[in-house]
Order: sequence, then structure tokens, then C-alpha cells
Amino acid sequence: MMKTILSGILASRSLSIIIIENDRAS
Repeated sequence: MMKTILSGILASRSLSIIIIENDRAS
């Protein structure tokens, strides 16, 4: 249970970082 929750948090965090970097680039 904890591993799935942690992996989900990491995935969402990495996605938000990618979106922020894309916004800065454009």
C-alpha cells in the first residue's frame, strides 16, 4: 500500500516539475 502511494506522489511531483519547466521554456 505505502509503495503505491509513494510512487503515485513521485509521479505527480515529476509531472508537475515537467509542466513547470515547459511553461518556463515557452
